[in-house]
Amino acid sequence: MTRDQITGRVQVNLNDEGVFYSTDDLNDSIQDGYAEVAAVTGCIFKATTINLVDNLTYYDFGNLISDYLGVTAIFNPTTKQWLNPTNLRVLEELRDDWELAIGNPFLFWPINFRYVAIYPKPVTTSGILYIFYRATADVLSGLATPQIPEEYQGVLESYVTCDLQEQAEEFTKAQIEFKSYVESIKEIKQAIHSFRQPDLVHRLA
Repeated sequence: MTRDQITGRVQVNLNDEGVFYSTDDLNDSIQDGYAEVAAVTGCIFKATTINLVDNLTYYDFGNLISDYLGVTAIFNPTTKQWLNPTNLRVLEELRDDWELAIGNPFLFWPINFRYVAIYPKPVTTSGILYIFYRATADVLSGLATPQIPEEYQGVLESYVTCDLQEQAEEFTKAQIEFKSYVESIKEIKQAIHSFRQPDLVHRLA
């Protein structure tokens, strides 16, 4: 469904044709719901490249990638290998001064919601890494379709209907829509968990 189609369905649910709720009310609520669904479920997958920096271990993906939510995979085209995810304990077992190791990266450690460490750090600035990540929600126009699996796009209808009913203090009706929203979130999470990312390397080469 497009944003405008979601708007139309919500207006039917609310029995309102723009009298009580303005177009801005509906659009703002749809965008808020879309942002929440994307953040909670991680349903938007994207890929991009970053440049390797000489002697740099820690990369600020939150700054380098504007819609970055979390890394899912990293590919090193120089070695034609996927970097393996790891943690601090493993890195320290490899060597006490792991941050000083130099070479072609083959491990990555997601430190938090924005920083990622690679091991070992490169000695050249001519290389790149392919970054596969979960993204934040994009801003929807009227004819744009949310990047939520098609069979679950009704989640936004439930979110917006609930949101606007709460604003109108129709709490009993809103509770029904909220339960539907929560159930849809669970289903999306289960679907995403079992989803296998396609090989996108050829699209970036």
